[in-house]
Amino acid sequence: MACSLCGKPRNIIASIFGGQDHPACVNAHIEKLKAEEAARMAKEEEEVDALIEKRKAEEALRKAKERAEADAQKLKAQEDAALHQAMKEQIARGVFESLNDQSEMLIDDGETLCMLFKGCWSTHFSARAAGRITPGQAVGVDGLKKVDFGSLHVTDRRVCFIGKDGGKTFQLKKLLQCETHGDTLHIVADGKASSAYFIIEPPAALELAQAAILKLAERAKRKTTPSSPTRRRKSVYVWRCRMDENSCPECRERHQMEWEHKREANPPPYAGCSNDKGCRCELVKVYDDEPSLSGLTPTLSSQARNFLTPTTESKPSPKPSEKRKHSKTNSSSLREV
Repeated sequence: MACSLCGKPRNIIASIFGGQDHPACVNAHIEKLKAEEAARMAKEEEEVDALIEKRKAEEALRKAKERAEADAQKLKAQEDAALHQAMKEQIARGVFESLNDQSEMLIDDGETLCMLFKGCWSTHFSARAAGRITPGQAVGVDGLKKVDFGSLHVTDRRVCFIGKDGGKTFQLKKLLQCETHGDTLHIVADGKASSAYFIIEPPAALELAQAAILKLAERAKRKTTPSSPTRRRKSVYVWRCRMDENSCPECRERHQMEWEHKREANPPPYAGCSNDKGCRCELVKVYDDEPSLSGLTPTLSSQARNFLTPTTESKPSPKPSEKRKHSKTNSSSLREV
């Protein structure tokens, strides 16, 4: 019989008691199998080690990417917080930039789009969905049903929602209430569309929307409030003569005479002056809204008071034919010649 490993014939007696294969061939085959198994196991270990290293590298890369994303999100959150605070301060000061070029609705003449919130939901309040409502209790978001999706426009005159199915408009001067409940903005105004709920996200945008609406509504109401009529200042024109040794009698007679209109006073130089050097008189305009220097005499400014105060002689009595008004009005320092 031949050996199955090497193919050489074997002794009949050896094949009967020792099997068909040569012992040496069997031992060599066993060593070969052991070597192949060892090589296979070594290869598997290398593959496992390579796979572990690959997974470690992938895990390290994933963690590094997560850390980078977390840092980026943290930086973005800080920038958003700073921008949000800056916008809050800007709204508090009443400063708004024009967004008319981004408007999705028609803007009236002289109207300015101040804030625009895209991706808002117009909701409808359902008492059945909200359950039992206690009088005076705030309405929760559970009682609201989303009905339309669109953008909320806030101008200096109105609040307007533009959606796929229509729109709603509230005049700021008729605004009665603007509150937030969770992520919902509740607006109440005097008019046909008296109340509406809008879901605005994120919460920072909701806060800015409420602040902007309240600030612009305050401004709109202040513009429509009738202001008190302005009191007109009363004034008179007073003749001032130097009242010295060179003053003529005609000018002395006109000293401290008053007229309501300048044209009635015939402003100096006085045509009837007999002074050889010419008339030196002046016409002073005095008002009635200056504080009094004393409770007995009318108040004039220091300049006008010096102009009207005689220097050497007392003022002579006026002629009966001249129109003279004894006014107790106060004055300002304005002088007209």
